[in-house]
Amino acid sequence: MTGQSGFSESLTSHELAHQWWGDEVTCKTWSDIWLNEGFATYSEALWIEYKLGFDDVVSYRNAMIARKPSSVNGSVYVPAGSTNDVGRIFSSDFSYRKGAWVLHQLRHVVGDATFFQILADYRAQYQGGAPTTDDFAAVAESVWGQDLTWFFDEWVYQVGAPSYRFSWDTSQVNGHYYLHAQIDQLQSSPYPNVFTMPVDLVASASGSPFTVSVWNNARSQRAILPIGALPDTVQFDPNQWILRT
Repeated sequence: MTGQSGFSESLTSHELAHQWWGDEVTCKTWSDIWLNEGFATYSEALWIEYKLGFDDVVSYRNAMIARKPSSVNGSVYVPAGSTNDVGRIFSSDFSYRKGAWVLHQLRHVVGDATFFQILADYRAQYQGGAPTTDDFAAVAESVWGQDLTWFFDEWVYQVGAPSYRFSWDTSQVNGHYYLHAQIDQLQSSPYPNVFTMPVDLVASASGSPFTVSVWNNARSQRAILPIGALPDTVQFDPNQWILRT
C-alpha cells in the first residue's frame, strides 16, 4: 500500500503503477531498485500516452523528454558500495528518470509489440517474487529472441550517455537516390567508448517526411542508405528515442 502527500496526476499514476512494479513484482536487492522506481516513472509516461483512449505518441514523447535525467554520470544499477546510501538508492536521476529511459529505449530497440510482451511475460514469471536486473534482461532476450547484453551493459550497468555529431549529404546514381549519413560519437571517459543503438533519421522531401534507421555501433560511422527522393532536410533522432547529451 503506497501513501501520497499530494495528488498530482503523475504522482498518482506513479504510485498506482507500484501495485504491479514494486508490489506484485519487486526488486531482489537495493541495487535493482530501478525495477521498481524506473518502471513506475515510465508508467507515468504510459498513462499520458494512453489516457485519452488512443496511442498519443506526441504526448508520450513530451512526457519522456520531461523526465530526462539532469545528470547521466551514474549507473542505473546501484553499485554494491552504495546500497547503504538512501540518497543513491532513491536517486531521482539514476533510479527513477534514467531507469525510465532504459525502458523507453528498450521499446525502440525491440518494437512496441515485443516490448509490451516483455512486460507481460516478466510480470507473469515473477508475480509474487523478487527478480534481479539480470532476470528482467533474460526475459527480454527470451521474448525478443536476440542477445541484449550490449543494451543492459551500456544503459544499466555503466554510466553516461552518448554525445553525437551528425552530418549528411546525398547522391544520385543511375536514377537512384542515396542518403549519406555520417555519425560520430564524442563522449569521453568514463563513459563507454561506443553506445550501440538504432538511430532514426527523418528525412523530408517537399514536406513529406520518411524515416530511415541506422544501426550505429561504431565511434565513427558512415552509412549510405537508398531513399525514394532527395531530401530537403534530415533530422537526427527527432522523436528522442535515445538518451543523449
